[in-house]
Amino acid sequence: FRSILSAEPSAADANPNRLSDETRARYVVEPVPVSPLREMFVPGPQQTLLVTDPGGELADELINRLRQAGARVLRLRQAACDSPRRREADFYELDLTSLESMWLLMAELDLGKTSLGGVFHLLPLRDTPPVEAQTPRQWRGEIDRDVKSLYCLARVFGPGLQDSTTVPFLAATGVGNGFATRYPVSPDTALIGAGVAGLMKSIAKEWRGVRCKVVDFASIDGKSVAEKLLLEAAADGETEVAYEDNQRLSGGMGE
Repeated sequence: FRSILSAEPSAADANPNRLSDETRARYVVEPVPVSPLREMFVPGPQQTLLVTDPGGELADELINRLRQAGARVLRLRQAACDSPRRREADFYELDLTSLESMWLLMAELDLGKTSLGGVFHLLPLRDTPPVEAQTPRQWRGEIDRDVKSLYCLARVFGPGLQDSTTVPFLAATGVGNGFATRYPVSPDTALIGAGVAGLMKSIAKEWRGVRCKVVDFASIDGKSVAEKLLLEAAADGETEVAYEDNQRLSGGMGE
């Protein structure tokens, strides 16, 4: 994103939909196109990866691709339970927002013969009710679920990730609308994902050796999400990336 001081003229000033000078923020953030990626992430041999499952078939494509590359992939699905439940091989249901539940999962998993090869946090892509259909308590609960689950993943599995400089720690969101930077904001914009982006950028500051990214999708399709996440997992650079109409937009602040 390009930060534009309100005192400086820009193309955005010519937009009649922009806020007036009296009410405009001190700066305007605009998406900036960046070069597309071509190299796909390939997990190392005998590595274990974690994928949080938003439900439905959205995570299937990503999980299948990673398994075809020879990796062990653990599917983690949010559920209201006191301890992790193993539904089938490498498929667990647990409360992803509970540190206690996550530590129990860590203790149960047999990671002794494999290294932790990455985390793909897809839970924020789950279906959520429209904002106008939620009470304030429900709204806070939705945000809490996305952000706390990301925090728990980082807290419990972070030490194992920091042993390598090429391990991805990615979160996927469906905010849209250029990370909600365009005015007026579309009714379809899922602002819940903004908390995930903020936390991921903080984690990236602490984990200098890990590929920490939040990748936002204006439209959500399992095949497209999997492909773009695998591209981002193989690339260093931007911490915040958005995809709109197959265009890759940066999430940094600069000229």
